Amino acid sequence: MVGHVKHHIAFEYVARREFDRLKAILTNCARHGPASQNRGNHPDFAAYLQGKLAWVRFIHPGKEARLRAIFERMDWG
Repeated sequence: MVGHVKHHIAFEYVARREFDRLKAILTNCARHGPASQNRGNHPDFAAYLQGKLAWVRFIHPGKEARLRAIFERMDWG
């Protein structure tokens, strides 16, 4: 059981770190425009971020809703 607990704690830590990173990226996109945050030069950055949002929805649906609201404010034009 100890191994399971360690794995669960490690997973939550990674999930929290990735959530915080995604929130920062989305917030900066809303403030400065999506192109300013596309550091990986993703050809379809909106789809890339939507995939990240789907991952958060899998882990914690309530948090995804807050991030989705930031995503929806972005100007993709």
